[in-house]
Amino acid sequence: TVNMGQKSEGQAEQLFKKFGQKLDSFIAEMKDSSENMSEEFESRFEELKKNFAHLEDEAKDFKANNKDKWDAVQDELNQAGQSLKQAFKNAFAKNN
Repeated sequence: TVNMGQKSEGQAEQLFKKFGQKLDSFIAEMKDSSENMSEEFESRFEELKKNFAHLEDEAKDFKANNKDKWDAVQDELNQAGQSLKQAFKNAFAKNN
């Protein structure tokens, strides 16, 4: 069942990655064009805000619907982070 959680998280990451790519593309387009910039910018900005709000709601729903899995993932990530931190401390302590 952990795989299902990982798959869902992977999908959420992909959604945020795609959103980031679209936002980067949008910013690049805005820098390149100067004609009708304010109207198009305002329209697209509002669209991006709505899309972001939707993604944020989906992420909250995912977290709420998978709280136990989410908590387990967070615990495991915290433990992994502590292990990595300790590994670096140990590695550099030996060299000094």
